[in-house]
Amino acid sequence: MRMTRITRWGLIALVWALVSTIQTTFLFEMWRDYGKPRPWIEIARQPFVAYFLMWGLIATPLVLFLCKRFPVERRNWPQRFLLHLAFSIALGILISLARIPLHPFVYPASHEPLGWITFRGYFFTNGFDDITMYWAVACICFSSLYYQRAKDREIQASALESQLARAHLEALKMQLHPHFLFNTLHSISELMHQDVSAADHVIARLSELLRLTLENTGVQEVTLKAEIDFLQGYLEIERTRFRDRLTVAMDLTPETLDAMVPNMILQPLVENSVRHGIARRSGPGAILVRSTKNAGNLEILLRDDGPGRSPTQPSASNFGVGLNNTRTRLQQMYGDAQRLEIRHPEAGGFEVQITIPYHVAPEPLPVSEPAVTFLNPVRPIPHRVPS
Repeated sequence: MRMTRITRWGLIALVWALVSTIQTTFLFEMWRDYGKPRPWIEIARQPFVAYFLMWGLIATPLVLFLCKRFPVERRNWPQRFLLHLAFSIALGILISLARIPLHPFVYPASHEPLGWITFRGYFFTNGFDDITMYWAVACICFSSLYYQRAKDREIQASALESQLARAHLEALKMQLHPHFLFNTLHSISELMHQDVSAADHVIARLSELLRLTLENTGVQEVTLKAEIDFLQGYLEIERTRFRDRLTVAMDLTPETLDAMVPNMILQPLVENSVRHGIARRSGPGAILVRSTKNAGNLEILLRDDGPGRSPTQPSASNFGVGLNNTRTRLQQMYGDAQRLEIRHPEAGGFEVQITIPYHVAPEPLPVSEPAVTFLNPVRPIPHRVPS
């Protein structure tokens, strides 16, 4: 956190006051050791004028101004070095001139006339110390400036990295939205030739889902309950199309409903199961969505009893936009703390399990839903879907 101007100048004055006090105490002890003790206040005149007044209140602000106005950079360091060398000599002359009017106060026993001799005495006695002090203060100032610039660059880089990550996540989500929309419009087009009222109902549900999507624009995480609500809206559209051929069971542990999950993470996975597991068969099919909390992680399992992987698809590395984007989003949001496992049970079907760190919103929503809910009349899940 940056210091305020008052705090910074107060700290500078305090440092020079401390230096003046230490120097005065040192001289006080020295005179006492010589057997010529003098009052501390009398000795303090010279150090406090030289350090606290001249450097604390006059020279240090001037040096800081010159360092900020003419910083030494890699591209210009020879010219700036010579420039600050000239500044340090000029400051030594200026301080020597400023000490002349204060000479009677610092040395009340001296009655010599003030003028060239006094100036020459101060400059040749204290000028080198003043020039050295200039470079000491300048080095501290430059170090502070370079450190602050490095911190600012680090903060800017971190902010830019965060913005790029959010932009990447938003781009991934925007790939899902048209993908989902085009598939739904295709379903509506098919229904228009079969059942106009059903198509009208799908259009109404689609408008509600689009409204929810727009309301959550820019939101990366929602509660599992909100994600399930969105998923139920999508499944209602698919049930209009598949009717009794589609059975969906949800086995949700109540404590997981408040857990935060990536926005729109389940819909593309369920859509994948509908397209590749339900639509490709003439008979009924089932999909199971299960959530559990295990060792500080939230585990979400999605399983269908479709035909599973075809012989022409030996690899699980390419499953279209939905699964690929899900994998990328999880990696972006949770890094190595997440897992996305894709399984093809020997009995058939398809499984996806997501594991992410369990965390809740600052104000968890009350849990009133039952642990197990069904979106339509219960149809026993075929034996090919393991329990």
